[in-house]
Amino acid sequence: MKSYPYSLLVAALFLLFTSTRGMAMQPTTDVTVPADFELTYQWVAGSMPPPYHYEYMIQLTAAGQGEMVLWPDYPGTGTPEWHEKFTLTATQVGELYQTLSAQGIFTRKWVALPMPPVGGSYDWLEVTANGHKVKTPSFVLPALEKPAEAAYASIRDSVPQSIRDGLQAKRDAYVRAAGNH
Repeated sequence: MKSYPYSLLVAALFLLFTSTRGMAMQPTTDVTVPADFELTYQWVAGSMPPPYHYEYMIQLTAAGQGEMVLWPDYPGTGTPEWHEKFTLTATQVGELYQTLSAQGIFTRKWVALPMPPVGGSYDWLEVTANGHKVKTPSFVLPALEKPAEAAYASIRDSVPQSIRDGLQAKRDAYVRAAGNH
C-alpha cells in the first residue's frame, strides 16, 4: 500500500470540504414554482371591542398576482373591506415558494393544538402546489410554531410596504372616526 504525505491528504480533504460546502451554501436561483401554486393567508386579531378588532387576508398566485384585503373591524354589514392588488416578480414568487418549502409547509404534518387559547390573535395558511392542498391550523403544536411563523412572516413581507402602510393608515382613520361617535 502506497503511503501519501499527511499534508497532501489534509490539502485534498480541505479542497473537497470547501468546494462541497461552498456549493451547498449558494442559494438556489432555479426554483421551479408549480403552475398551480396559490395561497391564502389570513390573520385575525384577538377578541376586543369595536373598532379595535381587525383582520386581513393575503392571496397570491404562481403568476405573482397578489391581493391584500383588510377589514378594519369585525367583518359584516357596515364594515369596509379594502382591497389592494400587487404583483410580485417571478424571482420574488420563487423565493417565497422556496421559503415555504424550507419551513416544511408542504411536507410537515400540521397538527392543531388540542386546547387552543381563547381570545388571542390567530392566523392560518391554505396553500396549493403540485395538486396538493395544505391548510395549517390556527393554533399549531409548540414544536411547529417557529416554522409556521417563519412561513407566515415571509408571506406578510411579500406584500409591498407601501400597500401595508396605506391600509394601516386607512385603519387608523377608521378607528379615529369611530371614536368620534
